[in-house]
Amino acid sequence: MKKFILIAALLFFVGELFAQVLIGSPEVKNKSQKKPKTKQLKLNSIGETGTRIYLLSNWSSSNRTLTENTGLYGDPLGERANETAAQVWSFGLGIQNDLNNHFFWDAGISYVQNGENYSFELNDSSYMYQTRYQYVAMPLRFNYHIQKNWFHVYAGIGLMPQMYVSSKRSVDWIKGNQSNELDEAITEKTAPVVLSGLVNLGVLIDLKKGFSLLISPELRFQLNSSYDKFQSYIHKNQSMGISFGLTKKIQ
Repeated sequence: MKKFILIAALLFFVGELFAQVLIGSPEVKNKSQKKPKTKQLKLNSIGETGTRIYLLSNWSSSNRTLTENTGLYGDPLGERANETAAQVWSFGLGIQNDLNNHFFWDAGISYVQNGENYSFELNDSSYMYQTRYQYVAMPLRFNYHIQKNWFHVYAGIGLMPQMYVSSKRSVDWIKGNQSNELDEAITEKTAPVVLSGLVNLGVLIDLKKGFSLLISPELRFQLNSSYDKFQSYIHKNQSMGISFGLTKKIQ
């Protein structure tokens, strides 16, 4: 009888101990902790929605198509057919807003430059000029976005209305030992507003405190002429360049 009571007590004690080990087992806790990690990784691979502001600068190689205007106003291109691309800088700021985990739009205001260069040399003489057109622009883009942890890739298309501000032609000529630099008036009357199409690729690299580094190659192509319809030529800018900047998440 004593042996039976001892065995029963021993079994009860072992059962209680085994039950407590199961309830407080660290292995069970580890299994329960792995599930949230899997979900978190899945969310990170898609990205989190939000709103960001950005500040950027853009370097572009700016060229143009120049054709004779048809009808009464056209003139032969002459030496203007030999103009080459110009290297120009533009600057902008704006906002990016996520529509969902994969799409976002961005809009802003920019100071945009276009231009062309010309150079002619003969014996001891040379003549060159640089033409620059300045605009205040409002780019609007629609982008597809993929994120993997701290690295984002996106591609987008958009439109950019540009309001004409000013234009300048800087002339530099040398003849023998004489040289002169001057600003020359542009004879063509410019259009007050032009519209450009945009195509861009880009990456965002997350930094600390909500900041991200932005690098984005971009193609701009003008849809209407820089000059009004009564001028001798149809002038449309084409620029290919790259933007560098910072974004800051605000919500």
